[in-house]
Amino acid sequence: MFVNAPTTQEKILMWGNLRYMVDKLMDIRAESKKKLADNPSLTIGDVTTINLTMLSGGIQNNVVPEKLTASFDIRIALSVDQKEFENQIRRWCTEAGDGVTFEFEQKDPYVAPTQLNESNAFWVAFKAAAEKLKISMKTCTFPGGTDSRYIRELGIPAIGFSPMSNTVPGLHEHDEHLRADTFLRGIQIYESLIPAVANV
Repeated sequence: MFVNAPTTQEKILMWGNLRYMVDKLMDIRAESKKKLADNPSLTIGDVTTINLTMLSGGIQNNVVPEKLTASFDIRIALSVDQKEFENQIRRWCTEAGDGVTFEFEQKDPYVAPTQLNESNAFWVAFKAAAEKLKISMKTCTFPGGTDSRYIRELGIPAIGFSPMSNTVPGLHEHDEHLRADTFLRGIQIYESLIPAVANV
């Protein structure tokens, strides 16, 4: 999401408009961090995550820019109403001052999560195969964008799984990697799980 603030003759006022929006969104980030700290059973997929990823504007130090833009990566928790969240941002833009706007670079519709219970034959088969392999699993909502959202949008249940035991997640980090033995063990695990789910 991009937040745009127009300039005025006073740089402080211009930054104040944008800062109002930055502060509001960073307040949500702080609340989410507190929820995670206060409840160890929660995972990052249980809260709305907000990261300020880019600030841009201007061409040089002594020229007032036409506008300032702040870019945020926002992953909305399943418990948050997307329309209300967007309306709140719209209200904050109005409160921030004239000409403050926002736009989405990417906006996905809400899609209900896959049910992980006895009503889902794929989950039952997946879980049974994992238990047979003595794999200890923890289910959670994955906050990243995966192709499963498109499958779920068609009404087809989707389960994401990564056999990365004893591995600190480093998704999209500059040195993302797996140990060779973890990678090879993952292949063996998939050789059991995929046929179990495919034969439902």
